[in-house]
Amino acid sequence: MNASRNSSSTSGSGSTGNSSGDGGSITGVNLYAKNFSISTSLTENQAYSRYQGVGSNYYYDCVRVAPTINGTYTFMTASSIDTYGYMYENSFLPAFPNINLLASDDSSAGNGQFALTLLLQPTDSYYLVITTYFPNVTG
Repeated sequence: MNASRNSSSTSGSGSTGNSSGDGGSITGVNLYAKNFSISTSLTENQAYSRYQGVGSNYYYDCVRVAPTINGTYTFMTASSIDTYGYMYENSFLPAFPNINLLASDDSSAGNGQFALTLLLQPTDSYYLVITTYFPNVTG
């Protein structure tokens, strides 16, 4: 599986990053996906109104996921903040957070951490959005 970070709305092009992580950013949220991990931090640089959220200041990070084989993948966080995860297919549009939404989770991993388990195919592009349960939270 390959993953890369996208800094705004995503459509499969213009991604940055590499499969070994994010080059040393401040760790706030750790994401684990089938023997793969990245560290990210949620800052005030990117905010949106998350699907099923209250308000508009949910800070987020978006990671492009490109599976190399058909399979079931689990994505989960390990953080001191209460996280919320969304998986999108083909694109993520922050202005329209319900479009292309495949799945979401709040705390299946326990302690306010999300866990998403999905069957993914290498023919599709996926976008994992990592955000928080409460608005105006950075970390």
